[in-house]
Amino acid sequence: MVVFQTHYPHHELYQYLIKHDFSGFANFLLKERKILGLPPYTYYALFRASGKTLDNVMEFLNRGFEIMQQHKSSDINVFNPVPSVMQRLKNKERGQLLLSSSSRNNLHDYIATVLPLLGNLKHIHDIVWSIDIDPTDM
Repeated sequence: MVVFQTHYPHHELYQYLIKHDFSGFANFLLKERKILGLPPYTYYALFRASGKTLDNVMEFLNRGFEIMQQHKSSDINVFNPVPSVMQRLKNKERGQLLLSSSSRNNLHDYIATVLPLLGNLKHIHDIVWSIDIDPTDM
């Protein structure tokens, strides 16, 4: 038995759960995700960086952001750099920059274009960075 408490007991989502209607539940969530531009209708890549100080990490990500802005097309969204949700891990400060597109191919082509340019960035105080395609956590 599962018990949950909500301020919205008549929400359509809960009605599918109560009726054990997996198909209706899944279709409802997919419709919502399409309206909101979330996967699987939008594709993500996460540019991550870590270093000794958050200032250095954010400086590096801001330089990457400038490069990405200069080369972006209309189908690519480049979001401002932010500290990671778990900002400090293993004595390193972490930050990230999200990329999105409605086309997986366009996103991959864009990354292939900017990747060499990002590799040419002067590493600020031993910043380590990576690009995570279809990240499972942000």
